[in-house]
Amino acid sequence: MKTTVTPLEDNKVRLEVEVSETDLVPSLDQAARELSRNVDIHGFRKGKVPRPVLERHIGTDMLRQEAVRIALPRALAEAIEAEELDVIGRPEVEEIDDGTDGSLTFVATVDTRPQIEVGDLDAVEVRLDVSLTPTDDEVADQVDVLRRRFSTTEEVHRSARGGDRVVMNLETSIHGEKVETLSKNDIMYEVGAGTFVPKLDEKLEGTRAGEIVKFNDTLPASAGDQAGEEATFSVLVKEVRETVLPDVTDDWVAESSEFDTVADLREELARTMTVFKRQEARAQAQQKAIEAIVTATGLQVSDSLVDEEVEGRLHELEHDLEHRGASLGDWLRQTGETLDGLKAQMRDSSRRRIETTLVLQAVAEENELEVTDAELGEQVAILAAQSNRQPNRVLKDLRKSGRLAVIAAGIVRGKALAWVLDRVTILDADGEAVSFETEDDEVGVPEDGEPDAT
Repeated sequence: MKTTVTPLEDNKVRLEVEVSETDLVPSLDQAARELSRNVDIHGFRKGKVPRPVLERHIGTDMLRQEAVRIALPRALAEAIEAEELDVIGRPEVEEIDDGTDGSLTFVATVDTRPQIEVGDLDAVEVRLDVSLTPTDDEVADQVDVLRRRFSTTEEVHRSARGGDRVVMNLETSIHGEKVETLSKNDIMYEVGAGTFVPKLDEKLEGTRAGEIVKFNDTLPASAGDQAGEEATFSVLVKEVRETVLPDVTDDWVAESSEFDTVADLREELARTMTVFKRQEARAQAQQKAIEAIVTATGLQVSDSLVDEEVEGRLHELEHDLEHRGASLGDWLRQTGETLDGLKAQMRDSSRRRIETTLVLQAVAEENELEVTDAELGEQVAILAAQSNRQPNRVLKDLRKSGRLAVIAAGIVRGKALAWVLDRVTILDADGEAVSFETEDDEVGVPEDGEPDAT
């Protein structure tokens, strides 16, 4: 087998592979065996038809086509291995020439992993735009969330304001026909909630009990099959009710929560919010650090590789929807999204996922970061406990399915990401240095290689 390699732009390589007639013999033999299992020839059992007899029965062209189908991926894999190419993505076979001399020549384009050198990261600076500790106002907002859960309402004789709740009768019609599923009486609705059509909040504000408002608007995605249609709405305001929040006292806290005092409640809210803020900050630091390395190394990801990633994610989405008894078309109609719009949304995140994977692979290789047996064992034990199975059985199944290698790669990516965050300079919004060293800060890297923030 002869291979010619031509480097192209964007880390692509053009492979021209020539497979001699002699090298094609194993594929021809395999094709004959497989085809003989599917033909009925008098005097011969299926799968036992001699090749000359089979060729007379089905024709040499069909046998040759099947042999080429078998030979192509095999020859491509051998060429990639022989040339020591680090291929990522799916190779694209562009030209196939079935020679008259019995040989086979084809041309394929493959994406190769970019050779990047991450090097010293001490000079890399990452500035966050999120705070790591909650302010007094943010804690107060969380207290108000709890107050709203225990709020009451009382009728008021004034115009409705944002935050008030109105009791109303709603009638929805399309082309003069009432839509029963979207027409209800005695609905309690919070003015400004924005949970139905946008104009509803606009029209309700300033109304009084007994008033009727009519308007047209587009039905939202929650309307199901009628989503996106123009509808006419008629609303009778029956009552305007003001929301009454409980006073923040030790007695109220003791009755409505597990804490005894307002101070205890605020302290716990601040502690919980700090944990989440540090997780959010760490996720942002991950993303910004990767972006800084991508810029510094000049890493370029080809559009074809991004397209392949997008198609893979679309396939996963379709598969997930099928399990729920739906289709991608149903999902697009319900969300009001288009297929092209969905693909466009996926492109940026897909590019970031690929960049992240390539950067972390380079970091791991440069610094010889590897997974240990103990680390793999810990993950297997966790999975075994979650599925209530024996660890050795889980380990066997993971090896058989190839998932063990995926888990190992995820652990290495996590190590590489921690290595990066330990070395770059991270500053908060005020320019103060930030360090992520506690277990509470752990966000991790999913198996797709993308930090949780992206």
